Amino acid sequence: EHVCTCHGGYTLSLDQTSCLEQNYTSFLLFGDLQYLRRINPDGTDFKTVSYGGGLLSSYHACDYDYSTSTVFFALGKFTTTTTTVIGKVPLQPDSILSYTTLRIMPASSYVPSMQADWMNRKLIYTDQRHNVIHRSELDGTSLENLLVISPSLLNSGQASGLAIDPYNNKLYFSVINGNSPRIFSANLNDGKGVAVFHQSSGLKAPNDLDIDFEENSLMWTDYVANSVEAKPLAGGASQLLRHNNTNLVYRPLGVATFEESVWYLSYNRVYRYRFKTAQDGTYISSGAFRALRSLKVVHPLKQPGKGYHACLANRDCAQICIPQTNSYTCACRSGWMLAADGRNCTEIPLPTVANATAPPPTPPVCPSKVCLGSFHNLGGVPTFYIPQTTDTQLKGSTAVLFQNRNVTGCSEILQNVWYDQVGTCYQLPVTGDIFYATGNKIFVRNLHSPSWNDVENRTIHMFMQCSGPVRFCVRFRVTSTIPDPCLLSNGGCSHTCTNDMGTATCSCPAGMRVTQANATHCQVCPSNKYGVNCSSTCTCQNGAACSAVTGACTCTPGYMGTNCQNACTQGMFGPGCTQLCTCKNSATCNHVDGKCDCTSILGYTGTDCNTPCMSDRFGANCTQPCQCQNGAACNRRTGACACTDGYTGTTCDQKCPTGKYGAGCVSTCQCQNNADCNHI
Repeated sequence: EHVCTCHGGYTLSLDQTSCLEQNYTSFLLFGDLQYLRRINPDGTDFKTVSYGGGLLSSYHACDYDYSTSTVFFALGKFTTTTTTVIGKVPLQPDSILSYTTLRIMPASSYVPSMQADWMNRKLIYTDQRHNVIHRSELDGTSLENLLVISPSLLNSGQASGLAIDPYNNKLYFSVINGNSPRIFSANLNDGKGVAVFHQSSGLKAPNDLDIDFEENSLMWTDYVANSVEAKPLAGGASQLLRHNNTNLVYRPLGVATFEESVWYLSYNRVYRYRFKTAQDGTYISSGAFRALRSLKVVHPLKQPGKGYHACLANRDCAQICIPQTNSYTCACRSGWMLAADGRNCTEIPLPTVANATAPPPTPPVCPSKVCLGSFHNLGGVPTFYIPQTTDTQLKGSTAVLFQNRNVTGCSEILQNVWYDQVGTCYQLPVTGDIFYATGNKIFVRNLHSPSWNDVENRTIHMFMQCSGPVRFCVRFRVTSTIPDPCLLSNGGCSHTCTNDMGTATCSCPAGMRVTQANATHCQVCPSNKYGVNCSSTCTCQNGAACSAVTGACTCTPGYMGTNCQNACTQGMFGPGCTQLCTCKNSATCNHVDGKCDCTSILGYTGTDCNTPCMSDRFGANCTQPCQCQNGAACNRRTGACACTDGYTGTTCDQKCPTGKYGAGCVSTCQCQNNADCNHI
């Protein structure tokens, strides 16, 4: 048995045999209508990469070339005619740059998937309307039809998903809708050798594809079956990873896999499922998300070189596989040396110490190297550091060494404790001198005993006698050098790992806290919490967003103040209360959207309350009908009638009384001999 470790600057990958460069972080890339977005897998660092130019545009497909830090995309433009732009944009932190157009597709073209071929330096994308897979240089030149999909393959369907494996010269594409949805494979270099990779009665609309290079499998989302599935590239049965009957999967429009996780899109959320540990899904959501599609994980190992592929394809290194440019080399961990075959490792014998007690001339019979029991959930031979205090339990990857096994009441069989040296076993010089077992745990004693020099960094076989007739052994190593578990996959921590005397302790940055279900994973604070471990309560008001890191409030339009507790002062409105109201005649202005309230004044209406009431209207916002008669003028504010000559009354509906006439009926008639006097 062996345990793989890596040289400095490398960390052990999930296959436990190959080493990957450290200090790379992954992020997700996807389209969101007229925006091209990026976000970290934990939901932090949400940014806009490119803007498509208005509501009549939508990013349909994208991919990333790691060596040039360039994002390639297909952008649909919906104006008088539908067109698709193939373009690129540099990935710059905290900036949105204008994109470069590589090609304008023919009218009505639609590109649902795109791949940057990082080894052959090509750009490959699918035209669903014309069922053609195009290929060009990364600068858009030398355009060609890599594969024209025949009607017999389509069977009234349409081309959709696309994935490439340059190392093995493979191209995978899917056909959706129609009478026979299927996934095909073909040669990447020339588009020939088309063959059915997967078809089944449950396959409905495999709209997006991605390759898991560590597991050598193809994953896809099915838009109609509401599922996420996987199948080995070498063939075999498919595996249903997520389905809407039991998991939240509805109309998925994109899939991407990396390390232990698969991500998929569903309208305005990015879902994550750790399929290698069957950990239930979580999701990333934002108020800015609207209609997501074309998901990619950006990391160097999503576009691996030939050396890394070689380590994965030839997992024959006994301990360490180090990728080279086009191949790999095997190496051994400290205390071991590479065998002549270049693959296996042999343990380096300890130097002979002068006057040391020689081992027995006839070594005892070695115990079996296969231990019945071993340590719970620990593969290979685990290494524990030697504690600094006597009667202290060995600590390493787990505190309880025999958890969930029928080994209660165990104690060591003192005459049967052994260590292994290059295939030869010897009995410990002092029986039971330094180890003892109790309560399902192994403890140490006599820390100054010379026996520690004999066993350190050697494989120890410790035979156990437990309650009942069961006898078994555990195999382990001890070292005086405290291991740093944070060097291996960051100790399993999603963010900060601290070496606590050989035990990885995970912590989160301000604005995050560990999840209840997984103490190694950090999640963003709830909307009403912020700070270290989300221990502080936000004080933002009126719907303001609270920074998960500092608690600072980002006010919604129409509010201001430290906690967004105040509405904009009169005359100002909008985000930050920076926009000037345009209301006239002392009308009030809505502090949120700047709309003028004409009901607060009399005699005016209109967008800015500067339009006088019509002659037959008066009052607030000119909503009251005038009652004036006989040509009387209506006051636009009060509705009072100004009578014409010869009329009187509140509504000017009465003629002047007999003997009176004129304006206001105040003039006296001079007619004699019973003559009639005109009231006007």
